[in-house]
Amino acid sequence: MMSGIADLHMLTALQNGWKQIEAGKDAAEPFAGYGYTNFARMFPGISNDIRKEWWTGLVSKPVHFRAHAAPGHDDFPVVVIQLLSETPVDAPLGHYSMKGSEAVFGSKKLSSAIVRQSLLLSMMTNNAEITRALFVVVRSILLSYHKQFLKAGYLEFSYSGAEELTP
Repeated sequence: MMSGIADLHMLTALQNGWKQIEAGKDAAEPFAGYGYTNFARMFPGISNDIRKEWWTGLVSKPVHFRAHAAPGHDDFPVVVIQLLSETPVDAPLGHYSMKGSEAVFGSKKLSSAIVRQSLLLSMMTNNAEITRALFVVVRSILLSYHKQFLKAGYLEFSYSGAEELTP
């Protein structure tokens, strides 16, 4: 289900999640707001001074989230989501699908297949510590949207690791 658009679903989740985290950045007390409180919870055991430095670095300029094929360019920090591959895994019931009234498109029954989609997220910033903080935030947002991905019809939503974090 959702063939070929998993990157757009992830993009939407990241954009919405970032709006929630960023909330309150312009408050009179920028480190007392809802957004900073949620941000700080992502970094247990890290000194408050470091968390404030990371928070300031992330909210001082807008973080851009974009699909890799979107036209144009953005300034750093930017997170680019790319659909790398889509591999058929199974054809349940000979590609026949029946899920309530959604399974009929006009007078035709829908067919189905189970596919595994791999996505790549590339995070670019001007500072290695901001890259680290952004990585933790992105991973936290995606974990918080896990149930929504499953409700949308994805059978599995898993994290398979990270490469070296460099600016």
